[in-house]
Amino acid sequence: AEMPGHGGILAPGPVQKKMGVLAYSPSPEVEMVRRDIELLKAHPGARYHVLHVSSGETIKLIAKAKSDGLNITCEVCPHHLLFTANDIKEGDSSFKMNPPLRSIEDQKILQEALESGTIDFVSTDHAPHEPMMKTSDFNKAAFGTTGLETALRSLLFLNQSGKLSPQRLVAAFSQAPARFLGLGNTMGNLKTGEKLRGVLVSDKSINRKIEIKDLASLSKNNCFLGFALPGKITHVFNHMGMFDFTS
Repeated sequence: AEMPGHGGILAPGPVQKKMGVLAYSPSPEVEMVRRDIELLKAHPGARYHVLHVSSGETIKLIAKAKSDGLNITCEVCPHHLLFTANDIKEGDSSFKMNPPLRSIEDQKILQEALESGTIDFVSTDHAPHEPMMKTSDFNKAAFGTTGLETALRSLLFLNQSGKLSPQRLVAAFSQAPARFLGLGNTMGNLKTGEKLRGVLVSDKSINRKIEIKDLASLSKNNCFLGFALPGKITHVFNHMGMFDFTS
């Protein structure tokens, strides 16, 4: 959700000022969602989904719309749950994404909204780029970070930190997205007699820093590089059978 024409790059704050780039306030996101909710009120049979919520103010609008009975859903990205504008590393444009990393207050509201169910599920906004597009110049670098390889472990980090229950982790990463995509009958749930589709994760593994070798993507613009995350997938079960990753 974004009103066009603002030209912002990083959320307002010390890092943005130090780097001398244009501020990207919450207003473009908040005002677009506010506008769309008014449209939804006029067409209550419609369905509205907000991608990649980053602002606490947006969450307040969505929570009110849900309480009013409107058919509205939303999602959040792992990087907005674990990082803030204060964590941006100067010269590392993996931290340049749209919407941008925001304040600690915004991050706290996003974490609480995911746990409460106001935020329906998590999506990665996986945005691979070749190195020439992710230079150290934040003014010229493309927006985006990869996130597929680090998404589940990011949520396990929140669970480890006491900010996300196991039940909500499974719902936000599996059940709710499956329902949203109309796949709830075959994905996202365990049923007796049905083929098992899922991953088995060890909760005994130590937190390990994300390294380049952990990224299956050909693109390496990942803001989680160097950040220690828990979780090791030991088995994958799908329509092809079981795959063991313990060796």
